[in-house]
Amino acid sequence: MLVILKLADMIVNYLYDRNIIEDDIEIYRHGIALYISESISFSSIIVISLFTRHTLYTIGYILLFSKMRETFGGFHCKSFLTCNLTYITIYILFELLLIIMVPQYIQIISSIVCTAIIWKLAPVDHANKLLSETMKKRFSKEAKGLIVITLVCFYLISFINKNMSLTIWYCILINAILLIKGKLVRNYEEKINGENCETIL
Repeated sequence: MLVILKLADMIVNYLYDRNIIEDDIEIYRHGIALYISESISFSSIIVISLFTRHTLYTIGYILLFSKMRETFGGFHCKSFLTCNLTYITIYILFELLLIIMVPQYIQIISSIVCTAIIWKLAPVDHANKLLSETMKKRFSKEAKGLIVITLVCFYLISFINKNMSLTIWYCILINAILLIKGKLVRNYEEKINGENCETIL
């Protein structure tokens, strides 16, 4: 969104004029814009949760979803607007599922399938934030540990709180989908870059 970028520019210029920052202006600009964008997304879904009275589940959703995204990687939108709209849309679907309540057996079967997908694919990096082989191995171990712990928690909590277990299941499901999408995009980008290199040569 242009508003976010303009606001980020204002903040960066303010910090630069007061010698709080001296270089790497673009990095600060992007970081601040990202922070503002994420704040808008989080604030939006918190407000929605206050109306639906699902604030506790929403907080659990935000924490687990964010941790998974940080560890697994996956698909990223190309603009702040599409990122915000996608994030809020995914959350609204979560709210609907809390009302509908997906049958337990579907949650269990799909969570096992999604766990296998995450185990196989994670982490998936982004063209603008490539991971070294060392970082990939580290994140792969973290991803495997996180998804196993999450799956165990999902199974145990399903006996105590159905809504919370659905929250965990949904985070697993969406992150698996974003991983698949991200992997397809990365493979396409690598293919295009490879073809461009062959053309130049």
